[in-house]
Amino acid sequence: MIAWLALGALAQDPASEVRRQYREVELVDGRVLMAEVLATRADGMVVAVPQGEIVLSYEVLLDMRPVDAAAYASQPPWVSVVAVPAEHRAQITALLDAFPSLVVWTADGTIGEPAGPVDLGEAEQTAIRGCGTSAACVRGAFGQGAGRTWVVTVSPEGGGFVVEGALSGTDTLIRVPVAYPTDAVVWTALHQA
Repeated sequence: MIAWLALGALAQDPASEVRRQYREVELVDGRVLMAEVLATRADGMVVAVPQGEIVLSYEVLLDMRPVDAAAYASQPPWVSVVAVPAEHRAQITALLDAFPSLVVWTADGTIGEPAGPVDLGEAEQTAIRGCGTSAACVRGAFGQGAGRTWVVTVSPEGGGFVVEGALSGTDTLIRVPVAYPTDAVVWTALHQA
């Protein structure tokens, strides 16, 4: 009975409130994220990054270091660039709501409007327009933002599609086969790969 009362009092004491935890998280594939740790679950750690909340499975965690709230808040925004076959572009448009900083481009050189604050200079836009669906070419267009640009391609392959994600300035490549490239499928593939 005393233990329950102590727990109840502790829960009401504002000084006992859990402080926000910010970490620089290094993943086994070389990516480094600055994230707020929201929770731990059996399947992984729930973190908040500028793009939203994701679950990082414990198998992909290499190292973590504490960072302060100011460092987390001052990190530059990521840019996510997605290439899709032109005929499937309509199914991907919901990704514009899911990714805060997303640019969608197709092989015909069409560049969609980003949903969030993306600083695409004229040189980057021109370079992207000449890339077709070459993810390597697009990664090269973001030379100054190495490591802060996520380039994704969705391509037909073997009766289905393959989603490939690569971080600019790194050799990291995530490759996930999917049956059909809807916004939900691409979002899930990228967040669980």
